[in-house]
Order: sequence, then C-alpha cells, then structure tokens
Amino acid sequence: MAITALLLLAACAAPSGASRAAVKEPEAAAAPAAPVSESRTGLLGTVVTVTVYGRGAEPGSAAFEAAFAAATEVDEAMSVNRPDSEISRVNESGFGAAVPVSEGTYAILEEALRIAELSGGAFDPAIGGLTELWKEDGAFARLPSAEEIAAARPGAGAGNVELRADGTVRLAFPGTRLDLGAIAKGYACDRAAEALRGQGVSSALLDFGGNVYALGAKPGGEAYTIGIASPYPGDGSVACTVPAMDAAVVTSGGYQKFFEEGGVIYHHILDPATGYPVEGNLLSVSIVAPSSTLADGLSTACFVLGLDRGMALLDSIPEAEGVFITADGTIHVTAGLIGVVSPADDRFTLPQEEGVAVVYYENEPVKTLRLGQDREYVFERDGMENRILVEGGSVRVAEANCANQTCVQMGAHAAAGDMIVCLPHSLVIKIEEGADLGADTVAG
Repeated sequence: MAITALLLLAACAAPSGASRAAVKEPEAAAAPAAPVSESRTGLLGTVVTVTVYGRGAEPGSAAFEAAFAAATEVDEAMSVNRPDSEISRVNESGFGAAVPVSEGTYAILEEALRIAELSGGAFDPAIGGLTELWKEDGAFARLPSAEEIAAARPGAGAGNVELRADGTVRLAFPGTRLDLGAIAKGYACDRAAEALRGQGVSSALLDFGGNVYALGAKPGGEAYTIGIASPYPGDGSVACTVPAMDAAVVTSGGYQKFFEEGGVIYHHILDPATGYPVEGNLLSVSIVAPSSTLADGLSTACFVLGLDRGMALLDSIPEAEGVFITADGTIHVTAGLIGVVSPADDRFTLPQEEGVAVVYYENEPVKTLRLGQDREYVFERDGMENRILVEGGSVRVAEANCANQTCVQMGAHAAAGDMIVCLPHSLVIKIEEGADLGADTVAG
C-alpha cells in the first residue's frame, strides 16, 4: 500500500531594509526526500519491509542493512524451520538436557513465559509438539488424528520449560518442544527498530508480514495511520484504522493460514488446552503496544481467550490496547482506543459506548477502563494498591491499602465529570464521555 507524508516548509523573507541590488533570488527549496522502502523475502517465513523517512532514507544505506541484519539474527536463532537454530537445538536435545542459548533467545523465552503466565496458558511457547502435528512439508496443511493430539498434549505448557540461571534452557517433560512462531516476529521487529534508532533513524515503518511497528512520527509530527486488515479470507481490504507512534500494531486471525478438509475449515491458531484450532466467534485480534514482542504474544493469547476474557486480560496490562473483530462484523475496542478507531465501511460496526473511567496517577493517565461491562483493575505502584471495579455503567474503589479509606467510602460513580479521589496515593478516577481512513500500512 502506498505510503504518503506531508511536510510543511516555512519560507524566510529578506530583511525589509536590504537594497534591491543586494537581494539575490532565492534558490528553489529542495523537495523533501521521498521515503525509501526495502524488502527481504523469506525472513521469519514472511516478507519483511522497512520504510525509512528522512535520515537513512537511501537505498542500500547502513540503516537498512542494520535492520535486516538484526531480523536475520533472530530468524537464525529462533526459527523451528531452521534445523541449526538455537530453538531447534533445544528441541533436539530433548528432555532433561540443559542447552546454552544466546542472550537474545534467553530474553525472548523469559518474555514468552511471562505472557504465558499473564494469560493463564493461552499463550504457550511449549506448544511445538502440537503445532508440528498440523504441518505437512512445513506448511499448516495436515489434520492429525485424535490419538496423535492426545499423545502430544502433555508436552505442552509453559511449566515444562525451565530457564536456568547459568543461561541454559531445559525441557522438563518428555515430548516438550518449543515453538516461538507466535512471538518471534514481534521480537525481530523490536530488534530491527532498535537497529534503525542506532543508525540515527527517527521516522520509519517496519512491516514484518503484518506485524507493524511505527518508529517515531511521520514527517510533520503526526502519528502513522495503521490499517487493520479485514478478517474475511481473500478480501485484501481494511476493516478499520488506528493511530500509532513509537508503537506496534500486531494482528492474529484465523483467516491468515487455514486449510479445508471434509467440509471443515481448520485455521492455524491452536488452543493449547485442546490441541485443536481455537473455536469461537472471534475473527481477529489486534494489539497496540509499545513493544512488538508483547503485542505479538498478546494477540495470540487474546485470540485463544476469546472476546470477554481477552478484553479482561488487556484491562490488567496498562501499556496494551486491543481491537477485537467478531463474526458479525462488530469491532470491539479496549477503553484506550475509544474514539480513535473507525470502521472502514458498513460491513463493520462499533457498538455504542457508555463512557470510560480514566485512572490518573500524579496527574498522568495510566489506564482507561470501559464502562458498560464488568471489569476489575488492580492499580499497584510504589507499595500502594487499589482494587477498582467497573460494574455496568459505574466505577468504584472496592479496596485500598491507604489509611483513611476515603476513596472506598465515596462509593460508585457513573456521571460524566464525577471523580473518585485517593489523596494519599495521588490517585484520581474520572468519568469521561465516550472518530480519512487512508492507512500508511496494514497490520494483519
């Protein structure tokens, strides 16, 4: 999709007292450098495209080379499709062996295990024994037998992966196999963005097969507009758009890879609890977060969890927001995206919002909670803890570890402009009222 940007240039006038003979006709201002894109095919099983604005926007520049080198390093270390990768070495070493890995592989495994814990196992880096059953010649195209799935299921589960203090990884159950396919692209995207910053690049778009990262702002200072792909197979259009600046937008959906057998469609996102593709009415989940690694893992976790539990998970993670598209074309967004996500056409609709409760700490917003659905959010900072409940259209503080308990005693509030104040904790909860779809690139 074409990427456009607008730069406004200011002109300087000659001093009013200058003589006519001294005035030199100004040379035509140089046009701003056009953005430059370069792509690599086959990295992490997809097409990786990097588009740079301003500094570094030269074909074959060191910035591009650094970004692709960073992505290649991740691919070589973490792809299960490479028999010589570190992850493949861990898998082939089998049960009980402590295998040394690089700092990068250790770090992504730490984050993968953290997301697995946050999601109650909906994200599972140890799902490799199950994903392998569904592949034929490396592609998701095989229907395994119930007996095969039953035999492989005990090997799944993050509890079967042990990260040791000496930098080694140990698989703690026979048959456990790692597969970082649901998070490695995100990590590679983060590494590539770091490499671009190291080369002085301050504005760029990175597209790792639909895993998108917006580095900085567009020239002119505005946020990038990221299109979220329509979840209808073969559609090729945009369902809605979200703004992004120094943020990732990552989409997981059953429409991305699937096959049909016996009149049944099987997509590639497996439920670790069953070993089969996730069932439900979700078509796609897109996560907006500062880290592409986090966004990648959470998009899979939320797809597995489904709409209600996925939204509840994101409510507990202040830095992440989500867009959920259900089979009826409804676009459900977390509270932080209310008012900034718009459907692309009449196939997609947004439900009427009842308003939001914004949690402020020391005058800075830290979390936005949607009213209308029951939610719990625990705010923890510097030893303080407040348990905040959304009950239908109202919000209240149920528990607080402050001395005077004023915030708890204030009870529930639902009217726009109402505030709940916890002065010892510098915490304020305020009730607030509950948006050109041209996209710079498409996530998904």
